[in-house]
Amino acid sequence: MAYTSDDLITEVRQSGAIPTATALGTLDADILRAADDEMRGVLLPELVRVREEFYERRLDTAIAANAYGMRVPDRAVGSTLRTVEWLSSDGASPLKLERLEPERVQWFASTANPTGNPWAFYMQGSRVMLVPVPGQAGTLRVRFMQRPGRLQLVSTCRQITTVAVGASTTVLTWTTGGTLGATPTVDVIAGTPSFETIGSGVVATGTSTTVTVPNSAFIDGDAPAIGDWVAPQDTSPVIQLPVELQPCVFQSTTARLLKNLGRTQESQDAYS
Repeated sequence: MAYTSDDLITEVRQSGAIPTATALGTLDADILRAADDEMRGVLLPELVRVREEFYERRLDTAIAANAYGMRVPDRAVGSTLRTVEWLSSDGASPLKLERLEPERVQWFASTANPTGNPWAFYMQGSRVMLVPVPGQAGTLRVRFMQRPGRLQLVSTCRQITTVAVGASTTVLTWTTGGTLGATPTVDVIAGTPSFETIGSGVVATGTSTTVTVPNSAFIDGDAPAIGDWVAPQDTSPVIQLPVELQPCVFQSTTARLLKNLGRTQESQDAYS
């Protein structure tokens, strides 16, 4: 069985006796929007609570000397981070940074030696601020929970048919699917459970049937495989939940749509 957005639309229409899209409220886009709301507002928080590593991702960001830090990744759930590490340019082991409350930062600030190797950080709005400011270039490694991509019709994405891994780049080929453009920014998503994001915000180059992607774009060097997907950034043609939770998406999406259509009793039955 496939676990795609198109499968979800078919299941919801059959379960709720929702007619083929003819008006606002029953369009394919309406079904996917309702499913996204259910996933992000209900199921994602529960999954993070009981299995907090499921959506964990790692991001390495180059930091220049005398730079204060970086912004929290825009796809971090709740705009929060799990860990922050500093990798100095001398090749030393990563140093896990201690988080300071902003009120405590002044206790450790030094006017005599305002720069050096960071050992702590504090949050300022959506920015990670390093303490002290790095005196030399390095890498900031953050781990965070990345929210799943918004559901997208399969026709707007590409399913990989051939993978050619080179020394520094990988060429991905497909036969049918949406037009991604000459230099698209895409996500690469596993086509099998648990449908994790392999590459996020990847800048690719290519033609209508292939793209070339730098190997460094793949999370932890995990190259894609035949059957995986290439989708516009921050979208997904597959439901990025464990298979066991996917029936919950079908059920809750059906109930939400029935309620929106004024079929209140059927909506309550669908939730039960």
